[in-house]
Amino acid sequence: MSAGGSKARYGWFIWAVALFTVAEWKSCNGCWERERIGLLRIKASLNNPPYISSWSGTGTNSSDDDDDDCCNWYGVGCDFDTGKVTELMLDPGYPYNSDFNLPAKRDINASLFLPFQDLRELSLRGYHIPGCVENQG
Repeated sequence: MSAGGSKARYGWFIWAVALFTVAEWKSCNGCWERERIGLLRIKASLNNPPYISSWSGTGTNSSDDDDDDCCNWYGVGCDFDTGKVTELMLDPGYPYNSDFNLPAKRDINASLFLPFQDLRELSLRGYHIPGCVENQG
Protein backbone atom coordinates (compact mmCIF):
# COMPACT_ATOMS: atom_id res chain seq x y z
CA MET A 1 0.00 0.00 0.00
CA SER A 2 1.37 3.39 -0.91
CA ALA A 3 1.88 6.24 1.52
CA GLY A 4 -0.39 8.44 -0.64
CA GLY A 5 -3.35 6.04 -0.24
CA SER A 6 -2.86 5.94 3.51
CA LYS A 7 -2.80 9.74 3.70
CA ALA A 8 -5.97 9.98 1.58
CA ARG A 9 -7.82 7.56 3.87
CA TYR A 10 -6.60 9.46 6.91
CA GLY A 11 -7.80 12.74 5.35
CA TRP A 12 -11.26 11.26 4.70
CA PHE A 13 -11.40 10.01 8.28
CA ILE A 14 -10.55 13.46 9.70
CA TRP A 15 -13.14 15.07 7.39
CA ALA A 16 -15.85 12.58 8.51
CA VAL A 17 -15.07 13.12 12.20
CA ALA A 18 -15.20 16.91 11.75
CA LEU A 19 -18.53 16.70 9.92
CA PHE A 20 -20.02 14.44 12.61
CA THR A 21 -18.74 16.75 15.36
CA VAL A 22 -20.32 19.82 13.76
CA ALA A 23 -23.64 17.98 13.29
CA GLU A 24 -23.65 16.79 16.90
CA TRP A 25 -22.71 20.24 18.21
CA LYS A 26 -25.65 21.82 16.38
CA SER A 27 -28.14 19.26 17.70
CA CYS A 28 -26.81 19.64 21.25
CA ASN A 29 -27.34 23.38 21.15
CA GLY A 30 -30.95 23.05 19.97
CA CYS A 31 -32.79 25.50 17.83
CA TRP A 32 -31.42 28.20 15.58
CA GLU A 33 -30.96 31.66 17.08
CA ARG A 34 -33.00 33.38 14.36
CA GLU A 35 -35.94 31.08 15.07
CA ARG A 36 -35.60 31.41 18.85
CA ILE A 37 -35.79 35.20 18.48
CA GLY A 38 -38.77 34.78 16.13
CA LEU A 39 -40.60 32.70 18.73
CA LEU A 40 -39.92 35.29 21.42
CA ARG A 41 -41.35 37.97 19.10
CA ILE A 42 -44.50 35.89 18.62
CA LYS A 43 -44.79 35.50 22.39
CA ALA A 44 -44.43 39.26 22.92
CA SER A 45 -46.98 40.05 20.21
CA LEU A 46 -49.48 37.80 21.99
CA ASN A 47 -48.85 39.64 25.29
CA ASN A 48 -46.99 36.71 26.90
CA PRO A 49 -49.88 34.23 27.33
CA PRO A 50 -49.40 31.73 30.17
CA TYR A 51 -49.55 28.64 27.94
CA ILE A 52 -46.21 29.56 26.35
CA SER A 53 -44.44 30.60 29.54
CA SER A 54 -41.70 28.06 28.71
CA TRP A 55 -40.66 30.30 25.81
CA SER A 56 -37.76 32.11 27.45
CA GLY A 57 -34.01 31.97 27.64
CA THR A 58 -31.10 34.33 27.54
CA GLY A 59 -29.49 33.19 24.30
CA THR A 60 -26.29 32.21 26.08
CA ASN A 61 -26.65 28.45 25.45
CA SER A 62 -25.06 27.83 28.84
CA SER A 63 -25.43 24.35 30.30
CA ASP A 64 -27.39 25.83 33.21
CA ASP A 65 -30.03 27.37 30.93
CA ASP A 66 -32.04 24.66 29.15
CA ASP A 67 -34.67 27.30 28.35
CA ASP A 68 -32.54 28.45 25.40
CA ASP A 69 -33.39 25.36 23.35
CA CYS A 70 -36.67 26.34 21.75
CA CYS A 71 -37.05 22.76 20.51
CA ASN A 72 -38.00 21.94 24.12
CA TRP A 73 -40.60 24.71 24.40
CA TYR A 74 -44.32 23.97 24.63
CA GLY A 75 -45.95 23.77 21.20
CA VAL A 76 -42.67 23.80 19.24
CA GLY A 77 -41.43 20.85 17.20
CA CYS A 78 -38.06 20.68 15.48
CA ASP A 79 -36.33 18.52 12.92
CA PHE A 80 -33.93 16.30 14.87
CA ASP A 81 -31.15 16.55 12.30
CA THR A 82 -31.24 20.26 11.49
CA GLY A 83 -32.61 21.81 14.70
CA LYS A 84 -35.00 23.90 12.56
CA VAL A 85 -38.57 24.56 13.75
CA THR A 86 -41.00 22.42 11.73
CA GLU A 87 -44.12 22.55 13.93
CA LEU A 88 -45.71 25.39 15.83
CA MET A 89 -48.87 24.92 17.88
CA LEU A 90 -50.30 28.16 19.22
CA ASP A 91 -53.07 26.35 21.04
CA PRO A 92 -53.66 27.16 24.70
CA GLY A 93 -55.03 23.67 25.31
CA TYR A 94 -58.09 24.86 27.23
CA PRO A 95 -61.53 26.14 26.21
CA TYR A 96 -61.67 29.77 25.21
CA ASN A 97 -63.36 32.33 27.43
CA SER A 98 -62.97 30.17 30.53
CA ASP A 99 -60.12 30.22 33.07
CA PHE A 100 -58.01 32.82 31.31
CA ASN A 101 -60.92 34.81 29.86
CA LEU A 102 -59.43 34.93 26.37
CA PRO A 103 -61.30 36.48 23.45
CA ALA A 104 -62.69 34.03 20.90
CA LYS A 105 -60.23 35.24 18.23
CA ARG A 106 -57.09 37.34 18.38
CA ASP A 107 -55.22 38.84 15.45
CA ILE A 108 -51.67 37.72 14.73
CA ASN A 109 -49.34 39.26 12.15
CA ALA A 110 -48.39 36.75 9.43
CA SER A 111 -44.92 38.31 9.06
CA LEU A 112 -44.02 36.89 12.49
CA PHE A 113 -43.72 33.47 10.83
CA LEU A 114 -41.09 34.51 8.25
CA PRO A 115 -38.08 33.20 10.25
CA PHE A 116 -39.49 29.65 10.09
CA GLN A 117 -38.58 28.54 6.59
CA ASP A 118 -38.88 24.81 7.41
CA LEU A 119 -42.28 25.15 9.10
CA ARG A 120 -44.56 22.31 7.96
CA GLU A 121 -47.35 22.41 10.54
CA LEU A 122 -48.94 25.49 12.07
CA SER A 123 -51.89 25.51 14.45
CA LEU A 124 -53.43 28.91 15.15
CA ARG A 125 -56.52 27.79 17.06
CA GLY A 126 -58.17 30.91 18.39
CA TYR A 127 -56.07 33.28 16.28
CA HIS A 128 -56.86 35.15 13.08
CA ILE A 129 -54.46 36.45 10.44
CA PRO A 130 -55.96 39.75 9.22
CA GLY A 131 -56.58 39.92 5.49
CA CYS A 132 -56.73 36.16 5.01
CA VAL A 133 -59.70 34.40 3.47
CA GLU A 134 -61.98 32.66 5.96
CA ASN A 135 -62.19 28.86 5.84
CA GLN A 136 -64.81 27.92 3.27
CA GLY A 137 -64.99 24.22 4.23
